[in-house]
Amino acid sequence: MMALSSIFLLLVLCLLVVQLVRLQFRRRHYPPGPTPLPFIGCFWHPKFFQLNRELLTEMSKIYGNIFTLWFGPYPVIILQGYQAVKDGLTTHPEDVSGRPLLPFFKALTNNKGIAFSTGQTWKQQRRFSMAALKNLGLGKSTLEYQIQEEAESLVEVFRKSEGKPMNPYFALNLAVSNVIGMLVFGHRFSTEDETFHHLLEAMEKIFNVSDSVASKLYNIFPWIMQRVPGPHQKAFSSCDFIQSFIREKIKKHQEADHREKDQDFIHLYLDEIEKMKNQHKSPYDENNMVQSIFDLFLGGTETSGTTLHWGLLYMVLYPDIQAKVQKEIDTLLTPGQSICYEDRKKLPYTNAVIHEIQRFSNIISIGIPKFCIRDTKIQKFHIRKVIEHVWEKIWQRQSSSCSLATLCKRSTSTWPMDQKM
Repeated sequence: MMALSSIFLLLVLCLLVVQLVRLQFRRRHYPPGPTPLPFIGCFWHPKFFQLNRELLTEMSKIYGNIFTLWFGPYPVIILQGYQAVKDGLTTHPEDVSGRPLLPFFKALTNNKGIAFSTGQTWKQQRRFSMAALKNLGLGKSTLEYQIQEEAESLVEVFRKSEGKPMNPYFALNLAVSNVIGMLVFGHRFSTEDETFHHLLEAMEKIFNVSDSVASKLYNIFPWIMQRVPGPHQKAFSSCDFIQSFIREKIKKHQEADHREKDQDFIHLYLDEIEKMKNQHKSPYDENNMVQSIFDLFLGGTETSGTTLHWGLLYMVLYPDIQAKVQKEIDTLLTPGQSICYEDRKKLPYTNAVIHEIQRFSNIISIGIPKFCIRDTKIQKFHIRKVIEHVWEKIWQRQSSSCSLATLCKRSTSTWPMDQKM
């Protein structure tokens, strides 16, 4: 019995040594990074499950602005800092346009919509959504009027507080989401609308869980996590609530007798479904419409609302900057006049402060990953392409290769995984 145990331990040890040697040889083809161990990659690192901008910035100081993290046996290349991201996304935008579909987001969206889809689905939904939003006034003065109205309503909410302490979260997110609501649903929501309160709370919950340990564990062990309770299950419930809300709005659009067409995003999408109904495997259906609306709300509300939160915080922390901004506005603009986009030319200091808030604020610490669709070179490193059907094969196996790929703020990542499966 002792002999069998010794032989088994010896075999395990030999296997680990062989895997370690193979891993070290593979590392030579990638940028430097923390030493991975067989089977677990960099998961030995005590802070790995708290992967955020601070940790990635700390690693970039050790390994450089382009480095590799190993999720199990698979490498993820991180681009950290302005120049690395510019070289990766601006110089080679098409080369790194692949979008791996991680298990957590696969469970949330099922490869539908815009934000968390890939391949032809992403291209078609993004193309239509951009055209529809432009048709509805995105980038035009008509949308600017809606933004000014929401800004005035927001100022009125602050004025009613009469200088007393208040939590601006809901007021800020309501103002932002109402701009999106006008584009998508054709109307704004009241501050007393409890359903809309629940909608914003559900979006916040999904946003928080997507950057939590629970989502990272789901990406590593999806076949286990989908069967156990936790924050990820609450995120899925929140997703169901939002989708039900959107489907109800779509149903009302279908039932109503609208004389005017092209009023909002839902009208345009319903028209597109009607036009393409005879086409085999049309990319435009209700599921894609629901998820596209979901993505517009989730992406637009949380990012813009959080930016405004940071802006208020910095104005409180730097009252001297706040005073200079207020003085420039009072001096150069007509009292009582709504600020428009063209006024940025008259307000150079205010414009600079806004850009500095956007630059310095931590809006999204971990973002959407990408992978190379063709061999490319970023700075001195050669990055190999990933074949899309290989990525799909990895997802179907639900192996450790489905681990979390990261996109650090002001950074991006590619996914140059080995093609040997």
